[in-house]
Amino acid sequence: MTKFLLSRPIAVFMVTLALLVFSVLALVQLPINLLPSIDVPSIVIKVSAPNSSPQAIEENILKPIRENLLTLSDLKDIESTASGESGQIHIQFSYKANMNLTYIEVNERIDRLQDQLPQNLTRPKVIRLSTSDIPVVRLQVVPKDFNNYVAVSELTTKVIRRRIEQLDGVSLVSITGERETEIAVTPKFNKLAAYNISLSTLLNTINNSNVDWGSINVKDGQYRYYVKVASSISTPEEILNLPIRTADDNIVRIAEIADVEEKARPPMGYHLLNQDEGLAVIIHKQSNARMMDLLSKIGESVLVFEEEYPQASFKLTQNQSKLLSAGINNLKTALLFGGIFAFAVLFVFMSNIRLALIMGISLPISLLLSFLVFYVAGISINIISLSGLALGLGMLIDNAIIVLDNISAKRKEGYSLTDSCVLGVKEVSAPLISSVLTTLAVFVPLVFLHGMSGALFYDQAIAVAAILGVSLLVAFSVLPLLYKLYFNDDTVPDTNNRLFAFILNLYDKIFKTVWQYKAISLSVIILLSVIGIWLGLQSPQSAMPQIQRNELLLKIDWNEPIDLNENELRILSIVSELSAKVIFTESEIGKVGFALTTSEYGREKAEVYFLLEDKTTERIFKQDLDQLLSSNFPKAVFTISPAPNAFDQLFTSSKPYLMIKLRQTDSLIGANRVEQVLGNETSDASFGKGFSLETSVKLMINNERLALYKVDREAIQMQLSRIFSSTEITTLKRFGSNTIVSLMAYPEAHYDFDRLYINSHDGTSYPLSTFVSIAYEQHHKFITADRKGTYQAISFASMNNIDHTLSAIKKTLVKENILVDFDGTYFETRENLQQLSLVLFISFALLYFILAAQFESFLQPLIIIFTLPLGVGGSLLLIYLTGSSLNIMTAIGIIVMLGIMINDAILKLDTINRQVKLINPGSVTNHNLFLAIHKAGTSRLRPILMTSVTTILALTPVLFTSGLGADLQFGLVIAVMGGLSVGTLTSIFFVPLMYYYIVAYSRHRE
Repeated sequence: MTKFLLSRPIAVFMVTLALLVFSVLALVQLPINLLPSIDVPSIVIKVSAPNSSPQAIEENILKPIRENLLTLSDLKDIESTASGESGQIHIQFSYKANMNLTYIEVNERIDRLQDQLPQNLTRPKVIRLSTSDIPVVRLQVVPKDFNNYVAVSELTTKVIRRRIEQLDGVSLVSITGERETEIAVTPKFNKLAAYNISLSTLLNTINNSNVDWGSINVKDGQYRYYVKVASSISTPEEILNLPIRTADDNIVRIAEIADVEEKARPPMGYHLLNQDEGLAVIIHKQSNARMMDLLSKIGESVLVFEEEYPQASFKLTQNQSKLLSAGINNLKTALLFGGIFAFAVLFVFMSNIRLALIMGISLPISLLLSFLVFYVAGISINIISLSGLALGLGMLIDNAIIVLDNISAKRKEGYSLTDSCVLGVKEVSAPLISSVLTTLAVFVPLVFLHGMSGALFYDQAIAVAAILGVSLLVAFSVLPLLYKLYFNDDTVPDTNNRLFAFILNLYDKIFKTVWQYKAISLSVIILLSVIGIWLGLQSPQSAMPQIQRNELLLKIDWNEPIDLNENELRILSIVSELSAKVIFTESEIGKVGFALTTSEYGREKAEVYFLLEDKTTERIFKQDLDQLLSSNFPKAVFTISPAPNAFDQLFTSSKPYLMIKLRQTDSLIGANRVEQVLGNETSDASFGKGFSLETSVKLMINNERLALYKVDREAIQMQLSRIFSSTEITTLKRFGSNTIVSLMAYPEAHYDFDRLYINSHDGTSYPLSTFVSIAYEQHHKFITADRKGTYQAISFASMNNIDHTLSAIKKTLVKENILVDFDGTYFETRENLQQLSLVLFISFALLYFILAAQFESFLQPLIIIFTLPLGVGGSLLLIYLTGSSLNIMTAIGIIVMLGIMINDAILKLDTINRQVKLINPGSVTNHNLFLAIHKAGTSRLRPILMTSVTTILALTPVLFTSGLGADLQFGLVIAVMGGLSVGTLTSIFFVPLMYYYIVAYSRHRE
């Protein structure tokens, strides 16, 4: 095949050029995303029920919905939390679920349940999660004059939002912090009592004056006209002039019995930028859009907004493209330094600049062709696929180095230029193909992992397969052609130099010593790998690497029944106190208006985002913030954590390490009782939100007096609901907008029922205090439930002897008639490790099958498999020495390192086999076997060292750079460098020794 290609250089050149053109076109059209577009198998249902208690929300809303959804297909878990005025249901599905159909089915079931839910309940919001739903940036809109807040809010919702939605690549725009106007009707209760006018009469008069009669038409001869009955009210003044009839048939104007004014509607939440109240516009991108292009368009639009709308200031914050930029920058760094170091190493080891130039040309060709595979496979450019490309770059360089070195070796042996290219490629084609297949045997089975990890590994596996396949194609076709073009028949590249001569001489001495003490040497190598693995396993473990960040998120629950204004004042005091230590802050107080938010909200809750000036101040800032909150607000419950980026939002679990769910059929359990029952077992436990208590006001109605004074209970309940909260009376439909007319709650002295009156059947007015009294009581602040019903949880951050301890706790609680279930990330991690063990077993089985097929032996593949612990030992040893943790990035680094080591071991074993075959079968002595193994090691020492050195040097710059990308890649780099440094050096001698003992074993059996 190679000979055929070399005979048609123009055809190969044109085909390669055409493929490169298509690759460039594919690269331009490939979508650029933060993460692969994956349907996260999760749905969140949000319920808003103003003025409802947690118990009422659980019993009347969440429980019917939850029970109706238990029969959904592929349902994995369902959890709900009811709090004051709101509730949420989190539904988890298996990854095989079709989320398009599931989302439709959930909505249909919600619609069918509407008749069973409270009549005045707003339809629950169903939110479907996806990796493409993560917002890319926030636009802050802050009025320069607070008196213009409503106008700026209207500008943002009606103009700015629409203009951003028109940008190509935007999928969704949502806003929080907006304000609307309303027409407020505040009754004068003393006047109502004096005129003997009920509150219902006042409300009905306003509502009946704003009736929309719908479509009416009349016929006049041959013509038909549509008739519209104009509304009699559209302004506050018209409402004030509405007549109302008193009990003694007199007419008074509403102006005499109520105040009516148009004003800003009281918000359910605030958004603050630093200490200024404003609006935040959250922008989501389409899954096929290019993130950088979209951000550029958004930036240009903001410049236009600043010029056209001077009444507000604009600022872009929380740009979520940093991770993607880090991935792209890391790839650029790997390409740049990989090319430079490959060039330098080739020049140093082979002393020929032409060979280095060939490498410099083949590297970008292979990378560009990989993007063409991306386009065909439907893979976007994202963090995962870019990491796959970065992983494949080291192996791409390996293939090129091996082919070039082998062609050069054939030229030294006296073959012609064409024959050298043909034989050089042919000789290494089998081991290189085998190397690619074995690498894929490790990567591809990871796709079948359950959960998000398996879904994400798909893109990485495709990326690795793409770059490895393309690198083979380039190594077998383009490299020989370039070699032939750069050299002529009379030129034999001189690859000898003093450095390699010194290394070769050192190798000879060490090899002879190792061979002289074969058993001891083999034992030492194995012992070193065992020590490295043992030390590495002592390293701390974590899901993701520890990353220093300059972004923190404070989540706080004041744990007091404060109103929204007091919540804002407290947050402002905190922000003001810490303003000198931060670049800026963003605060969400009370209800968050973003369309896809799943955060719990309430009047007493808030979130504050801090952007610090320097990462090094993170620990000190946390301490200052913790001290400030603890000293000034001792009742507050808060958490301070790194601000979640897109990666965290997908991979960070809200579950604790270990959670014990307690259930009692007749009532909820008090925390004191749990402490008494379990005793010392709860010393390290955290009591969940289901145990939280809060003070509430209880209104008690005297039914005997209601009957005595002939007052309806319904009238009392209606009066109380209208007194304690604003009630919508009607909606005025103006041109381009709707304005709500609301009955304002009694502004002061809510509990002064002596000043509030209610009418009996005979029209007599009585003070409300005659029938209603007040008491204070404690009730549960949250009601948590799952598919089995309500529960209360205690959680543990760690636990020794888990199985025994949980068994003892369960026995103790069951004796107290408390049902027990266990949950937490401990069980999920254990399940994932079992799956990973199975997948890795399949990977190694595939690896063995491929190697057995190549070498036609059942024993020789074991040599290569036994080299893997050497690399793992080197990786874990360096991880331990640098103080890094074992996490997903170090695991990926170990897999990459093993791929490179497998390639080197396969190449060396194949060369040893070829050298041994040259020995006369009747003269296979220990000395001849030594000579064959030594010659194979000498001939393959150069490419093995070059591939390892180039990979290590290409990764070195990451250790000396900073930023999110460098922090993420640090563990990966350490794992690769440790494995290649220790593993490659030991495997250089391990493979010959194992080969010798296997041959000796085979001869002994014969």
